[in-house]
Amino acid sequence: MQLDNRDAVAPSKSTTAVRQGVTGHNVRYVLGFGLAGVVVALLIVGTYMGMTLPVSSP
Repeated sequence: MQLDNRDAVAPSKSTTAVRQGVTGHNVRYVLGFGLAGVVVALLIVGTYMGMTLPVSSP
């Protein structure tokens, strides 16, 4: 069975109407500061723990 799409009409919504998220609100800065905070926290924990990683010997 073959579908005939000659009479199909392309959707006519604008990109703003189709978008499902809110733009703006400085989300990139929130994500950037959050990532930087995680890196700093891991550096502090690593320094506190002596920067030693458990290595298994054969």
